[in-house]
Amino acid sequence: MPDLRHLVPLSVTGVLFTSGIFFDIGSRPPEVQELLFLNPFAEIFVSYRKVLLENQMPAIGELAYPLIVGAISLISALALIKALDRTYPRVLL
Repeated sequence: MPDLRHLVPLSVTGVLFTSGIFFDIGSRPPEVQELLFLNPFAEIFVSYRKVLLENQMPAIGELAYPLIVGAISLISALALIKALDRTYPRVLL
């Protein structure tokens, strides 16, 4: 039974991460929808819902926002890592 110690938290984490796929944002009030769609993953979850629950192809144009936010985040992170490259070893010691 020692394996259950690892399996239960992993299962709970999996359920928490996939629960957004089965949660319909469209059923919420419009002001709440606007707030939820600020999260780039909301559009990805909507696309997963279309594929898994409605058997439809996701709209590629709707995935532009998460792609742009992801690209900006990646570029920013790489620039920050490059700028602080010599600072990390000093901070860690």
